[in-house]
Amino acid sequence: MIAFILTHPDGGIQPAAVAIRSDLKVSTRKVAAATGALRVALIEPQDLPGILGKEAGTLTPWDAVDSPDALLLFDSSVADLDEFAISDGGDGLRSGVSWDGDRRLPALKVSGRGRDLAEAAVGSRCTRCPGTHRQVRAVEVAHVFELGTQYSQPMKLAFTDDTGRDAVPWMACSGIGITRCMQTAADLHRDPHGLRWKPGTGPADVHVTVLRADQAQMRERTDRLVQDLTARGLSLFVDDRPLAAGEKLRYARLLGLPHAAVLSPDRPSDEIEVINRWTGRTSLTQTSHISQMAAHG
Repeated sequence: MIAFILTHPDGGIQPAAVAIRSDLKVSTRKVAAATGALRVALIEPQDLPGILGKEAGTLTPWDAVDSPDALLLFDSSVADLDEFAISDGGDGLRSGVSWDGDRRLPALKVSGRGRDLAEAAVGSRCTRCPGTHRQVRAVEVAHVFELGTQYSQPMKLAFTDDTGRDAVPWMACSGIGITRCMQTAADLHRDPHGLRWKPGTGPADVHVTVLRADQAQMRERTDRLVQDLTARGLSLFVDDRPLAAGEKLRYARLLGLPHAAVLSPDRPSDEIEVINRWTGRTSLTQTSHISQMAAHG
């Protein structure tokens, strides 16, 4: 038995107790939907005796029936049980209990009162089909903002509610979040070495890694390459820091741009080593071919 305080639309409050199988959890959203409550709050253990007259862990459906103000709800996991066990205060765990009652408990009408009030769990039975629940990983890329009446009130929007009175509508808005899309793409496509951007989605098209950038000839080659690739419509990230080659290549793999173009003083000026971040393959090519590779991924 899990006890809650329900706050109804008219501001009234009411205690409620949900009978549920002990290996399941009560969904407060489902309780709110079943009762029409605006808010469903768990009753703290120290407050339970003053509200329902029982200590936490000892409340039974029969106790909730005896409380005239309490609402008693039955999850579908228990409504059709022929026999079960309950925790019953000083008597400890009482087994062999049924809804038909016994010499100490009266019959309790439960048939037809079962509702789906449990949180879905892996392997639990679906209440709408013959299948069972399974868990999958998903990412929310949309933003939802509850605007309340901050716009509807100044615009003097109103409607007639079900009681015939004028009311101000609550507003909300939603939309695809660009930053969330970027985060999602980064999370879905990463590998143990770092990020992996699809062409057109990352911060740049090509990661230009310049080895021995301290040499004048390498700076000149870098400037020519940047001018050429920029003229071909590619966006570039140029790493000409005075770091070791291995550290720069690890950083390029971590950043995850689709292609890394490696300028090395050990290769001819018209020859560039290109590393595909998705396949890990390395190829030697000319400047004009880099734009084609970047366009086709």
